[in-house]
Amino acid sequence: MVKTGKWLELCRRACSEKEPLRMIELAQQAVELWDQEHAPVKKQSGSQSENENASGPPAHNT
Repeated sequence: MVKTGKWLELCRRACSEKEPLRMIELAQQAVELWDQEHAPVKKQSGSQSENENASGPPAHNT
């Protein structure tokens, strides 16, 4: 999926919004767009870090 950056525009609009409920609505929309655009990245990086932690050196007991 092409990252549009529309979530960033929503964040900017939320920051300048004077009405609290509208600000929350815009922020929620921004989060949803972020999740849609970055969900595949999260899954890949999450499984990669788990693998790195599993293959890391053992913890030392002091």
